[in-house]
Amino acid sequence: MTQPSECVKMPPSSRPNVAFQVAPQAPSISNKKFNTSTDVLDFRANRRLPGGRGSGAASNGSGGPTDYQQLKRKADTAEAKARASISTKKTAAPKNRPHTAGPTKLRVGRPVKTVLCADLWPIIFQYSESSVLLHMKDVAPLFREILGKKSVWKESRVYNYGDQIPPPLHGLEEWQYADLRHGQGCMSCKKEKTRKTYWAFLRRWCKACLHSKIIGEMDAITMLQDSAGNDLSELLRCIPSATVDSWGNYVKAGEADLQFHRTVYLRSDVGAILAELHSVFGKNGEPWSKDQISEWFNEKENEGREHLKFSEQLENWEKGNRGAKQTSYRDKKDDREVFFTAQAATMTPPLLKPALELCKAYQRAIRIPKGPNMVAWGYLKPKLEQERAAAEEMVRKKTRQPLEEY
Repeated sequence: MTQPSECVKMPPSSRPNVAFQVAPQAPSISNKKFNTSTDVLDFRANRRLPGGRGSGAASNGSGGPTDYQQLKRKADTAEAKARASISTKKTAAPKNRPHTAGPTKLRVGRPVKTVLCADLWPIIFQYSESSVLLHMKDVAPLFREILGKKSVWKESRVYNYGDQIPPPLHGLEEWQYADLRHGQGCMSCKKEKTRKTYWAFLRRWCKACLHSKIIGEMDAITMLQDSAGNDLSELLRCIPSATVDSWGNYVKAGEADLQFHRTVYLRSDVGAILAELHSVFGKNGEPWSKDQISEWFNEKENEGREHLKFSEQLENWEKGNRGAKQTSYRDKKDDREVFFTAQAATMTPPLLKPALELCKAYQRAIRIPKGPNMVAWGYLKPKLEQERAAAEEMVRKKTRQPLEEY
């Protein structure tokens, strides 16, 4: 049996530039199965080493393992850097990604941060309620400047009310008109909860302030007598009047037409019309011409008629608006009654209407003038479950028969 031949050592001077031994570690063949008799013989002959050592250059027996370790370290370092850059690099979002977000969500704790152009606010205000404009004019200086224009208030009134209410009288600004319709607070004593507007006098007062400013018809006639004893009571037809009942409550604009009602005037209006008369016709002691007085009187009387017509239109609008709200509230209460009755019938066991009507929670729920929904039913249902036993027992005692047969 022949022994395996050993590698024969050759003198350094006659050693070729190729290695006949298998390299201990070769990065290029780490994952490759090869034939040692063929592949390894060409490894170092074809590999170019640093410093010009490789094929065709004499290594003098010193370019083997050391040069390989340097190459391996460089290769490992480059590979590690490449992996690190791939793992830490952020993937850029596509530039033309389609926008799929929904509308802006408005929340109390999340105010809108998008800044609107100042030119858009007048357009927004034109479609807003007058009550909103009254609030917004005190929010920011920009809004106060925009709402200082008469056109914004006019467009808002026309858009929201159309022909339901007349335009303001001469001398009454649009924002003042809106404040009389939707404002709050007494204009004299500043009482905050006052909401009643007396359209005959174009003022919003509390009842105490109203009584302190009005006078009866006889007192007004007494004020209109001059020092010469001339009766100027005809001037009362030129100033606004109102009707109050026997308890002093405001009834309507215009003179009284019932027995227990009386006509009242503003003390300031009586004094103002008398002062205007003297200022126009009492200059330089000139005598008054009947024609001049008649012309002036007719003009003032026409203004009084327009004022009365305007006041009556606003009062009729308020009554109709109040009636529409009451009708709407009544309809909503009826809807709640039908809805809660149907939902109670789905309980286990069903809560029938005779017992349901005896539950105090149900009685309170149907008095709320809001539309019904499942959220309201979710609040009502636990309360009905607590009260149903007592209510059903009351029905049994009243009818003396099982509730299912009622």
